Amino acid sequence: MIENLEHRLRTVLSDLPPEDVHAVAAFADFLTQQRHTRRANRHVQLAERAHADIVAALDEVAGMTMEQGPPVSNRDHDRYLYGGD
Repeated sequence: MIENLEHRLRTVLSDLPPEDVHAVAAFADFLTQQRHTRRANRHVQLAERAHADIVAALDEVAGMTMEQGPPVSNRDHDRYLYGGD
């Protein structure tokens, strides 16, 4: 790929010495490889163990809402805020 890129750059950057054109082509190739690596890493899936840990934590949080707590009276809350009997 770099040869094709370097050839295209030589026509565009004909004023530059060949070693400068090669350096530009190498840098452009490096950037292209970095972009492909980042794109590939986005699709990496979680390891099975990490996935199981996350699901277990979410199940525990969901289970909290199912627990029954003591009865709550809004009267006590109102007395505390507004006073009175």
